[in-house]
This record gives sequence, C-alpha cells and structure tokens, in this order.
Amino acid sequence: MTGLEKFASQHGVERLVVNAARDAVRFYEALGWTVVEAGGDNPVLTKELRTGP
Repeated sequence: MTGLEKFASQHGVERLVVNAARDAVRFYEALGWTVVEAGGDNPVLTKELRTGP
C-alpha cells in the first residue's frame, strides 16, 4: 500500500477511494483510510495524499 500511495502522489493523485470488503475495513483504517460510506456490502473508504516527489 505504501508503494501504491507513493506512486499515486508522485503522479498528482490527491485522493484514493476504495470499495472495500467489510472484513477489510480495519486493515484500511490502520493505514490511515477513513470510512465515508459504511452502508452496503462494500464500504467506501478514502485517503488524502500529499502530492509531489
């Protein structure tokens, strides 16, 4: 995940969004992701990135 986040930020991506499996939410939260939509089978989480090199 760290590599993905670094690659994305180096390419100007400011925010990542994922539709996660319900049992993966704690994994993402431990990495700094925030739940933005908890309903449904696949909660939506987001993470703001710092852009630049």
